[in-house]
Amino acid sequence: MSQPHVRRRASLYKYLPFDQSEKKKFFTLCLLKALLSFFFTMIKVQKSNNLVTGHGAEKVPAAKVLVFILSFLVVIFYMAMSNRYRQDQLIYGIFCTFFTVFALYSFVIMPYADALRPEHAEAWLVTYGGSDFFNHWFKHWVILYINWPKVLFYCIAELWGQFGIIMFFWGLCNEVCTRGEAKRFYHFFIAAGCVGSTLGACFLTHLCRLAESQVGLDDGGSAQEALAKISTWLGVIGMGVVIVVLMLFKWVNANLFTTVMSQKEKEEKTKLSLWEAVKYILSSRYLLAVATMIIACAVSSNLVEITYQRYLNLNGGTPSEYAHFIQWQMFSLNMLCIFAAFFIIPHVMRRLGWKMVAYVAPMIVMSMGGLFFVMSILNKGDALEGLMQAHCGYHAVKVICFVGLAQSVMSTFAKYAFFDGTKEIVYIWMGAEGRRKGKAAIDVVGSRLGKMLSSAIHIVIMGIFHAGDDVRKVTPVLLLIFLAVIVSWFRSVRYLSKTLDEKEEVKVGK
Repeated sequence: MSQPHVRRRASLYKYLPFDQSEKKKFFTLCLLKALLSFFFTMIKVQKSNNLVTGHGAEKVPAAKVLVFILSFLVVIFYMAMSNRYRQDQLIYGIFCTFFTVFALYSFVIMPYADALRPEHAEAWLVTYGGSDFFNHWFKHWVILYINWPKVLFYCIAELWGQFGIIMFFWGLCNEVCTRGEAKRFYHFFIAAGCVGSTLGACFLTHLCRLAESQVGLDDGGSAQEALAKISTWLGVIGMGVVIVVLMLFKWVNANLFTTVMSQKEKEEKTKLSLWEAVKYILSSRYLLAVATMIIACAVSSNLVEITYQRYLNLNGGTPSEYAHFIQWQMFSLNMLCIFAAFFIIPHVMRRLGWKMVAYVAPMIVMSMGGLFFVMSILNKGDALEGLMQAHCGYHAVKVICFVGLAQSVMSTFAKYAFFDGTKEIVYIWMGAEGRRKGKAAIDVVGSRLGKMLSSAIHIVIMGIFHAGDDVRKVTPVLLLIFLAVIVSWFRSVRYLSKTLDEKEEVKVGK
């Protein structure tokens, strides 16, 4: 009678790989990831909604450069504070800061946004708007300055993703999970985040419709008023999310740091200064390969994203239509990630190892991004318009939007399902300094550097080729840069795979 029971447990273990002692850790971290991703999806869609719907995708590169500068300053502050305070104290301080910013945004900045609007900057657009030099190099920055409350929301959303998910959640997982648990758990944490993202996208769509009905968008109300109301509501939701996250972290901090090494490292303050941390990274080929992989992922994804957002802007639409469009994008993405977490990644990781899982992401990004760029190049001069009308009855812009949607879904799927988990496993082999300061410098500054580089590439190339506000004019150049970045991504994965194999052999030998 006991044999069938053993078979059922073995079958269940194949899909939920934890034993009784790991159950609380597994489900608590899954809940934490779902909550963080739920809110991140809402503010991620809304920050793009604010800029793309209201001002056009060409303002996004300038905003990303601004976020990079802010992220760099925050990392400097984080490293300085990590020399004075324990890791748990830093986490409490970071999330209390998020709570304060959300409160100020919801109850002070947005209600008085008109009074805080810099009218003198609007005069600059009128005075210098006839200058090509001003329009090519400075107009984006002036528009961001005029709309600084929306830019602040954009920065909050980016920093939440960097510090709330990458630094806090994955850093916490690397502290409390062993290497074996990481290989079994991390793809399920990503699946839990996908469930939270799906719920967040659906919830935001309902918020958008509610806001549009309150401002009377169908009766002539302003879309910008609806965007402002949604942003205010999201600030209040953010305050609630921060409170729940801190409650969960308090439980994790008290119950999951159970081993002697974990308890020792939890109480430990890191010692490296910022410059020493930079030298620590630059002196290690291993960390440089990790940084290259992260920067290449960010650059390649964002090179395609801005052109895709330009086509979304050309396609038009209200805030709720844009949010509904993103909702279906997120739903497709999350269903793919959940399927991969249960039925693909565990088998590939177990049979073929870390290297093959890590190779999947650049392969998908290269194929889908390359297809989108080729479609955009063929559309130059509306060459595709007649062909699309004849064969499918749609305008070329709408067809390219569908291709861009598929590209965005598959590339983000590759990042979430295959890239994020493999990247985090790399950090577990490091000591406390590498997992904390090394991770802060590489993940936060490195990924932001990648996004900033892609934005700088757009700004410089569009200025050199006098593209104005149309990023499509420089697509061939972007395609060449995109392919070069993908090659560097493959090279870094190959080196890291070789190094990890050597570390595993040393561990087995001991």
